[in-house]
Amino acid sequence: MNAGRKTTDFDASNSTQVHLQNTRFVPFGIRHSMEHLPMSSSIKARPVGKPLSTKSRGVWVIARVAARRGKAKPLKTLLRGMVAPTHAEQGCLIYDLYESEEAETFYFYELWASKRDLKRHAASPHFRRLLEALPKFAGPLDVSLLTKIDVRH
Repeated sequence: MNAGRKTTDFDASNSTQVHLQNTRFVPFGIRHSMEHLPMSSSIKARPVGKPLSTKSRGVWVIARVAARRGKAKPLKTLLRGMVAPTHAEQGCLIYDLYESEEAETFYFYELWASKRDLKRHAASPHFRRLLEALPKFAGPLDVSLLTKIDVRH
């Protein structure tokens, strides 16, 4: 296991493993440990494409999943099915699906208005269905919460 990476522990009957980097947030509604994090009530959901103010940067997420051998096509279909219902969720500002040049690897690039909105997404019915189906098509789902680095001098 890599330094700084935490593997969640959950029901052994679910073979999906989730790796989180630099975060205590456990998605998927399995166990939430974000109560210690401050929630900003000043962040409101904005239409996709409208920038956040410099005060509130939102919650950036990159999720990576690699298909099992020969399962890229059904995995891609499964992942595509997440986009429309997720775009309709409160606080979803960006939720884009990408396919890597690496064989059979997919990424979600996400921006949420708040951690509360991300937590709600993790508990949504369509996300739970994804988790149930994922072990048939893919290896572990790696989810990283990101902090944007200000490069202005």
